[in-house]
Amino acid sequence: MVGDFGGGIIKINTKSVPERWTQNISLGGQYISNTSFANFKQFASYPAENFNILNDKRDLPNLDNSSLKTVSSFPTLEEKERLVAGSKLFTHDWSNRSISAPLNLRFSYGLGFPIKITESKKLGLILALNYSDTRKINFGEVNSYDGTGQVSDFKDEIYQRNTSEGALLNVNYVADKFQIHFRNLFNSNFDRNSVFRTGIANITDQIAVNNIANYNNYNQLTNHVLSVKNIFGDNFMTLNTTINYSSIKRMTPDYKIASYTKTPDADNFALSIGDFFNTSSGKFYSDLREHVLGANIDLSKSFKDRLNTTVKVGGFYQTRDRDFYGRSFVYQGVPSGETQMNPEIDLASDKIGINSLYLIEKTSDDVGYYQGKADLAAAFIMFDQVWFKKLKASYGIRYEDLYLKVSNDKMNEEIASIKKPAYLPSINLNYSFTEKINLRAAYFSSVNRPEFRELAPFAFYVFDKNAEIRGNENLKIAQIDNFDLRFEFYPTGLQLFSIGAFYKKITNPVEYSIDIAQSSTTFTFQNEKSANVLGFELEARKNLSFLGKHKQLQYLNLFGNAAITKSTLNFLEGSKSRENRPLQGQSPYIFNGGLNYDNSDIGWSGSISLNRSGRRIAYVGVDPKFGATRQDIFEALRTILDLQIAKNFKKFNLKLTFSDLLRQKQIFYQDANQNGRFDTSEDREMFKYQSGWQSTLTISHNF
Repeated sequence: MVGDFGGGIIKINTKSVPERWTQNISLGGQYISNTSFANFKQFASYPAENFNILNDKRDLPNLDNSSLKTVSSFPTLEEKERLVAGSKLFTHDWSNRSISAPLNLRFSYGLGFPIKITESKKLGLILALNYSDTRKINFGEVNSYDGTGQVSDFKDEIYQRNTSEGALLNVNYVADKFQIHFRNLFNSNFDRNSVFRTGIANITDQIAVNNIANYNNYNQLTNHVLSVKNIFGDNFMTLNTTINYSSIKRMTPDYKIASYTKTPDADNFALSIGDFFNTSSGKFYSDLREHVLGANIDLSKSFKDRLNTTVKVGGFYQTRDRDFYGRSFVYQGVPSGETQMNPEIDLASDKIGINSLYLIEKTSDDVGYYQGKADLAAAFIMFDQVWFKKLKASYGIRYEDLYLKVSNDKMNEEIASIKKPAYLPSINLNYSFTEKINLRAAYFSSVNRPEFRELAPFAFYVFDKNAEIRGNENLKIAQIDNFDLRFEFYPTGLQLFSIGAFYKKITNPVEYSIDIAQSSTTFTFQNEKSANVLGFELEARKNLSFLGKHKQLQYLNLFGNAAITKSTLNFLEGSKSRENRPLQGQSPYIFNGGLNYDNSDIGWSGSISLNRSGRRIAYVGVDPKFGATRQDIFEALRTILDLQIAKNFKKFNLKLTFSDLLRQKQIFYQDANQNGRFDTSEDREMFKYQSGWQSTLTISHNF
C-alpha cells in the first residue's frame, strides 16, 4: 500500500463473480425534524441540475485576464464601457423563493449475475446505481475577533441541498489460474447552499448587516481500474498487475454574496459596495481539474520450507496533474433606485450600466492560480512466515521517491517543491496461544505528505465561518513511526474481548491553525517539530444469554469500544503555541457503545448506539499571552445517540433509523477562563451550529 497515510488502512475485497443472479432495489424517505415540511429558502435551480448536470448559466464568461480590471480606483468613461460590456456577459439571476421542504429521497439499485463459460471459467458482472436528493436546515452563530476584541456577531440561517449520484460497473473474468478485473466507478455530488445572515459586522461602529449568500459546490470523480492476476505452474509464482486512471473535477460555479449594511444614523439598509468579495457584494468562480494515472506490479512466490515462506516483491508508479483557478469579482459603481433589500431586484441585469453597477475583477494573479504536479515511484519486498508453528510474521520494507511541485504558470513562478525519498519498514507479528486467543504486535513507518491545496497560497472565503482558508508553501512532510500491541480473545464467533496499546512518534506534524498574521479570521496549515501520541484501546462484544434462560437473550449482544489517548508536542524554536497542549484534532477519549438485537428466525433486528468524544483542538492558535482572541479553538464534547430497527418479509426488508436524537449543538470555542471545559457564560464562542434529528425509512426488495 502507498505509504502516505497517518493511521491504518482497511482493505475490503468483494466477490468477483456472483454465485447466482441477484437484483436489489431500495427506496428511502428521510425526515429531518427542523427541515421536512418547513419553510425552505433556495436560489434558482435548473431542471437538469436535479441530476447533477450543471446549467451553462452558472459558467464563468469567457473573459481574458484584463477584461474587468482597472488601473485605478476611478475608472474612466472608456473603462466603464468596457466593464459594463464584460459585466453583461454574466448571468445576474438572483431569484430565490421559499418552498415546503419535501422528504429527502434516497434510491439504489444493484444487479449481479454470473456467465458460465466452462466449468473452470466464469464471467461476472456487477452493476450498482444510487441517487439521493436531500435538504437540511442548520442555524448558526458566528463571532469574529481581532487583537482588540470582538469584531462581529452574526446569526445565520443555512439552507443546504445536496444531490448525489453514483454508478459502479465491474466486469470480471475468473479461471483456475488467470483473472481479469475491470472496475469502473462514477460519483458526483452537487451542493447548493443558501445562507441568510443578520447581525453586527462592526461592533465598534454598530454597523448592522443583512447578507445573502448562495454557495454552490460541484464534485465529480471517475475511476477506472484494470487488473490482471496470473498463477504460473502449480502455484509456482503469482503475478498481479494493475493500471488505473482517475479524473477529478471540483467547481464552485457562481458563488455570490449580496451584502446590505446600515449605520446607526441611517433609516434603511443600503447595498454594500466595496473592494473585497468577503465584505461586500460580488461573485466568485473556481475550477479544479486533476488527472491521476498509476500502475503497479507485484510477484509473489511461496516456498515449502519449515517457515512456509512467501516472498512478494513489487513496484508502483503514479503521476498526478492538477490545474486550478479561483477568480473573484465585486460590484462597483452606484446602485440605481431605492434599495429593495432583494438582490433579485437590486442586482438584476437591468441594474448593470455606466451610471449604475458593473463588475470589477479582484483576482490576484499570484494567488488566484496554481498548477500541481506529483510523481511517486515505489518498490517493496515483504515476507510472510510462520515461526515456531504459532507465530505468524509479515515484514518488509517499502521505498518511495516523491517529486511534487506547485507552480503558477500565469506568473511563471514556482510556489513549492518537494523531492524526498522515504524508507518505510514494517513488521506485523501474530502469536496464537489457542484458536481463540491471539497476541498481535506491529511496527510500521508511514508519511503524511502535504496536498497541493495545502501548499498553494490561494485563500478561499468560507461564508458560514466568516473566515478564509489559506495554504502554506513552506509545509514539510510528516514522518510517522507507529507501534501497536493488542491482545484478543474470541470466546465464540459472536463475542470478542480485546485490549491494546499504541504509540506514534510524528516528526513535522501538520496542523490546521489560525494565521495570526491576518487581521481577519484566517485558517492555514503549519508544521510543528514533533509529536508523541500514546493510547490504550478496549473493545468488547458480549452475548447476553448468560443473564438467564429467556430465549430472546441469545439474540442480544452488548458492544462497545473505547480509546484513551494522550498526545504531547515538541515545538519549533520561536513557536507561540500554548505549552502542554494536545495535537490538533486529537480527543483525549472516544467511546462507542450500544446494544444489538438480531433474530434471523423471525426477521427482526435492531440496535441502539451512543458515541461520545472528548473536546479537541479544531484550530491551533497561540498562547493567550500572545493574543487572547487568537488562542486555540476547541470543539466542545458532544454525545450522539442513534437507533435502528429492521424487519425482513421474505424478499422485502424494511428499515427505520433515527440519527442524532439528542440534537446537541456543535460548538467551537476559545477557553477564555482556561479551566479545560466549555462555559457558556465565560468562554468565547466562535461558531455554533444546530440541526435537527433525522429519521429514515427504507424499503428494499431482493429479486
